[in-house]
Amino acid sequence: EGVEFLRPDIEQRGQFIESIGDRLAKAANMSTVSVANLGESLTEVGLVARTAGMSLEQTLGTLAMMGEKGGLRGSKAGTGLKAVLSAIAKPSPKSANALKAVGLTDKDVAGAFADLPGFFEKMQSKMDRLHMTTTQRAKLLFTVFQQEGAGAAATLLKNVDALREYNREVKNADGALTTVSDALDQTTEWKLKKFTAAVDEAKITLAEKLAPALHRNLPVAASAAASALDMLGDNLGTISVLGGAWGASLATSAV
Repeated sequence: EGVEFLRPDIEQRGQFIESIGDRLAKAANMSTVSVANLGESLTEVGLVARTAGMSLEQTLGTLAMMGEKGGLRGSKAGTGLKAVLSAIAKPSPKSANALKAVGLTDKDVAGAFADLPGFFEKMQSKMDRLHMTTTQRAKLLFTVFQQEGAGAAATLLKNVDALREYNREVKNADGALTTVSDALDQTTEWKLKKFTAAVDEAKITLAEKLAPALHRNLPVAASAAASALDMLGDNLGTISVLGGAWGASLATSAV
């Protein structure tokens, strides 16, 4: 489910793989969240985030920030963010009333996915103006986001500036794979070994999840991804940079 989210409109095989890899590497390397953690998170929240209109960059940046600032990683982060996004996308009558009670309009809620930091910044401002106590704020979060999303919402609420920074950095991640790979200065064989280990640990192998999801939803990109797999043995150089950097991301973030 989550990997279906990884479907940028890129036709060339190399660009397609490196675009995803750049963003994964950047999100992992700027936080204590590993590539494996991000894979688990995307499995939970990917489809909901994509349906809501959030970009891959926004989603990865948000997950990385939640792990770094709130200690939410893996499936826990994915489940929490999924609950937050679901509550915003389709609030219950009780949740909608609670949001209106603090001064958030339907327009504010509708625009949340385009600017998630702005939505939580506005919520924080409304609560401050009402001089809400810690207990009242916690009650509001539980009412709006339920138990599954309250913790994630609290992390987003407290770290609006960091959320903006993480989203911006991941968006500007082009070249992150090459940068990390150059720093490693390791052999191609070593890079491939690290790449394979990282993909296996993340449980988002290209063969089992990425390619099937793309085949169902984006034939052109699916064909490119499948071709990349076929070329693994004959053209190791094509993915050596991706492999080295992805593996390094995992190793670095696990320290």
